[in-house]
Amino acid sequence: MKGISVIICCHNSSKRIRDTLKHLAEQIIHPEFFYEIVLVDNNCLDDTVEAAVECWNSFSTPFPLHIVKQPKPGLTFARQQGIDTANFKYIILCDDDNWL
Repeated sequence: MKGISVIICCHNSSKRIRDTLKHLAEQIIHPEFFYEIVLVDNNCLDDTVEAAVECWNSFSTPFPLHIVKQPKPGLTFARQQGIDTANFKYIILCDDDNWL
Protein backbone atom coordinates (compact mmCIF):
# COMPACT_ATOMS: atom_id res chain seq x y z
CA MET A 1 0.00 0.00 0.00
CA LYS A 2 1.42 3.39 -1.00
CA GLY A 3 1.35 6.12 1.58
CA ILE A 4 3.05 8.80 3.60
CA SER A 5 3.49 8.97 7.36
CA VAL A 6 3.95 12.50 8.67
CA ILE A 7 5.60 12.38 12.08
CA ILE A 8 5.25 15.36 14.40
CA CYS A 9 7.27 15.22 17.61
CA CYS A 10 5.81 17.37 20.36
CA HIS A 11 7.04 18.58 23.72
CA ASN A 12 4.67 21.12 25.26
CA SER A 13 3.36 22.17 21.86
CA SER A 14 -0.23 23.13 22.65
CA LYS A 15 0.23 26.74 21.51
CA ARG A 16 1.74 25.77 18.11
CA ILE A 17 0.21 22.44 17.09
CA ARG A 18 -3.14 23.77 15.84
CA ASP A 19 -1.68 25.75 12.92
CA THR A 20 0.58 22.85 11.96
CA LEU A 21 -2.38 20.44 11.90
CA LYS A 22 -4.54 22.93 10.00
CA HIS A 23 -2.00 23.07 7.19
CA LEU A 24 -1.66 19.29 7.11
CA ALA A 25 -5.44 18.87 6.98
CA GLU A 26 -5.54 21.11 3.90
CA GLN A 27 -3.21 18.85 1.91
CA ILE A 28 -4.63 17.45 -1.30
CA ILE A 29 -3.71 13.80 -1.69
CA HIS A 30 -4.38 11.56 -4.67
CA PRO A 31 -7.26 9.20 -3.74
CA GLU A 32 -5.14 6.09 -4.37
CA PHE A 33 -2.46 7.27 -1.96
CA PHE A 34 -2.77 6.94 1.80
CA TYR A 35 -1.65 9.44 4.41
CA GLU A 36 -1.42 9.47 8.19
CA ILE A 37 -0.32 11.86 10.90
CA VAL A 38 1.67 10.35 13.78
CA LEU A 39 1.88 12.76 16.69
CA VAL A 40 4.49 11.76 19.25
CA ASP A 41 3.81 12.99 22.78
CA ASN A 42 7.40 13.42 23.97
CA ASN A 43 6.79 13.83 27.68
CA CYS A 44 4.39 16.76 27.28
CA LEU A 45 3.40 18.51 30.50
CA ASP A 46 0.72 20.67 28.90
CA ASP A 47 -2.46 19.87 26.96
CA THR A 48 -0.75 19.20 23.60
CA VAL A 49 -2.52 15.90 23.00
CA GLU A 50 -5.96 17.22 23.91
CA ALA A 51 -5.44 20.33 21.75
CA ALA A 52 -4.27 18.20 18.81
CA VAL A 53 -7.17 15.75 19.01
CA GLU A 54 -9.75 18.52 19.39
CA CYS A 55 -8.25 20.45 16.49
CA TRP A 56 -7.94 17.41 14.20
CA ASN A 57 -11.50 16.32 14.91
CA SER A 58 -12.74 19.74 13.81
CA PHE A 59 -11.53 19.03 10.25
CA SER A 60 -13.16 16.57 7.90
CA THR A 61 -10.07 14.76 6.68
CA PRO A 62 -9.98 11.27 5.23
CA PHE A 63 -6.71 10.44 6.96
CA PRO A 64 -6.11 9.50 10.58
CA LEU A 65 -4.25 11.14 13.44
CA HIS A 66 -2.41 8.62 15.63
CA ILE A 67 -1.11 9.62 19.04
CA VAL A 68 1.84 7.74 20.53
CA LYS A 69 3.72 8.37 23.75
CA GLN A 70 7.47 8.54 24.21
CA PRO A 71 8.17 9.28 27.86
CA LYS A 72 11.94 9.52 27.34
CA PRO A 73 12.64 13.20 26.56
CA GLY A 74 14.61 14.05 23.45
CA LEU A 75 13.99 14.53 19.75
CA THR A 76 15.92 11.41 18.75
CA PHE A 77 13.80 9.20 21.00
CA ALA A 78 10.60 10.87 19.80
CA ARG A 79 11.50 10.49 16.12
CA GLN A 80 12.42 6.84 16.57
CA GLN A 81 9.08 6.19 18.30
CA GLY A 82 7.29 7.87 15.40
CA ILE A 83 9.22 5.89 12.80
CA ASP A 84 8.54 2.64 14.66
CA THR A 85 4.82 3.50 14.72
CA ALA A 86 4.53 4.64 11.10
CA ASN A 87 2.48 2.48 8.75
CA PHE A 88 4.05 3.64 5.51
CA LYS A 89 7.43 3.44 3.79
CA TYR A 90 7.63 7.16 3.08
CA ILE A 91 8.14 9.33 6.15
CA ILE A 92 8.13 13.09 6.61
CA LEU A 93 9.54 14.45 9.86
CA CYS A 94 7.60 17.65 10.54
CA ASP A 95 8.43 19.95 13.44
CA ASP A 96 5.51 21.06 15.57
CA ASP A 97 5.81 24.62 14.25
CA ASN A 98 6.18 23.83 10.50
CA TRP A 99 3.42 24.57 8.05
CA LEU A 100 3.51 22.13 5.15
